[in-house]
Amino acid sequence: MRNTWHSNGVAHPTSTAKTIRIPARFMIASLAALLALSIASGCSAEPTISPIETNQSFTGYVNGLTQGAVVQTVCKGTINGEPVGFAVAGQTVSASLDPSGNGNTGDNGAVFMLPNTNAEFVSLRNWNEPVAFPTNIQVPCDGPGVIVFDPCFGFVGCRGDAKADSVKVTFQSATG
Repeated sequence: MRNTWHSNGVAHPTSTAKTIRIPARFMIASLAALLALSIASGCSAEPTISPIETNQSFTGYVNGLTQGAVVQTVCKGTINGEPVGFAVAGQTVSASLDPSGNGNTGDNGAVFMLPNTNAEFVSLRNWNEPVAFPTNIQVPCDGPGVIVFDPCFGFVGCRGDAKADSVKVTFQSATG
């Protein structure tokens, strides 16, 4: 940097640096190369599918959400005066390995999804692998509910640090 003197006797710094103009096509090509490099280096939005094992913390998901999921239903009648139905096809449940998750597989190395209190379940075998929400298990037609992801279901029992995770859902009739 050097100083330029003006007629009022005050020095003003002026730069000796030159402006370099970079052609737009070069900038676009550079950005495209950086994007390709980041994709090739393994930056992936897809979580890894891996087997469920013992003593792993986890989080359950219904339709990709950990809370507030809506389960669409088709109402088929009543049981004890309560409207019941079945889940509409195309919905999913899954669990992900999560060190800060509320659930833990304990010594069981298993996770069962329990959509109701009728001892009906879905066994999850892998982390991050969505499984179809069953369309043949009764669920409420409408209203709030809880889907439990439990390593201690039925004959397995709870062993070690096993504990369930749950997802609050809203059952919503697709038929009105």
